[in-house]
Amino acid sequence: MFFTRCLYKIAEQDLGRHLNLPFIDKLRVYVRGGHGGNGIKKYGGIGGQGGHVLVRGKRHLTLRNVYEKNLAKRYIASDGEHSHKTCLNAKAGENLIIHVPLGIQVIRDNGELIDEINDIDDECIVAHGGDGGNYKTYFQGQSGETTMINFDLKLLADVGLVRKKVEIISYPLRATEK
Repeated sequence: MFFTRCLYKIAEQDLGRHLNLPFIDKLRVYVRGGHGGNGIKKYGGIGGQGGHVLVRGKRHLTLRNVYEKNLAKRYIASDGEHSHKTCLNAKAGENLIIHVPLGIQVIRDNGELIDEINDIDDECIVAHGGDGGNYKTYFQGQSGETTMINFDLKLLADVGLVRKKVEIISYPLRATEK
């Protein structure tokens, strides 16, 4: 019992370290589309497609909120179902939606810009799900796309600061020749 309490206190301290971060303007996450389900050769059944991972813009959200929702920074969509003799066309996996603040650039690790999220309900697919097993793939479900992506916050100026009193002074330019 005492050992469990000690472990709980250590876990609390470790979690507290993550929550005391300052303002976050860049976040790197792992995303994976769901694997496709296997087909069934005997009946010609087709496996379900794996779910996609989507990024969608949402108001009143910060990257810190996104980080706090999932401290592991791993987003994995659900897999497609396998085909069986009572259900030849299996169900596709559910899509996973990551809500991010407005003004975000979604960039792959290699520097490729995927999309920009500037308006509410703007969305893009960052990881495609694998295809379900069928006769073309010998009834084996395909793996989902796996990648690391970065969310970069662009600075959007909503307010401009203007000084109250502006003075423009004209001085004559005098150039002297030697």
